[in-house]
Amino acid sequence: MSQHVPTGEKIPEPTAADVPLHAFPTVELSEEQFQRAREIAESRNQTYEPIDGGRVCGDQTSGDVHLTGVVGEMAYAALTGNDVDESTYEYGDGGYDFESGSITIDTKTTQTHIDRPSLIVPIEPEPVADLYFLLHRIDTRTVRVIGFATYGTVTNHRPIRKPGDTLNYVVPQSELHLPPTLRVKIQDRLYSDV
Repeated sequence: MSQHVPTGEKIPEPTAADVPLHAFPTVELSEEQFQRAREIAESRNQTYEPIDGGRVCGDQTSGDVHLTGVVGEMAYAALTGNDVDESTYEYGDGGYDFESGSITIDTKTTQTHIDRPSLIVPIEPEPVADLYFLLHRIDTRTVRVIGFATYGTVTNHRPIRKPGDTLNYVVPQSELHLPPTLRVKIQDRLYSDV
């Protein structure tokens, strides 16, 4: 299908909601990477024991939550060529997982049964990262990279009690930018017939 764009006008960029699930980049951790993720998660989980494990939703344990988070961080690192911060901090890190130049990036990984999860960012501690990436752990060692939102997009939402009773910023996939590698592929396809 050919798209004709008048001079000076841009084709609106597709959002994560516009892309079929199979088109998103996925990362499968090796068994060695997964075992390292388990070690890091266990270490981080121990720092949360004084506060009853931190934020836990549904029937997961705090250990499950930490493992899902670390698996997501490792998948993002593998996809982007970054290193995972393996440090443990009392009550969490400084609000972000990665830096790219002067841009701070926080990964938010879910292991929900929902095919199209929203990006959920807790209001406490106050968000500080420039970008928030939504990752979906779809199997034990496999993560789908869905997209990202800016700090402004996240904090412009009114916090709601979802999931559970905790107040969070909830950003639907219709407001998420595509992961950079997927955006390039889609833009190439959109502009190839222009």
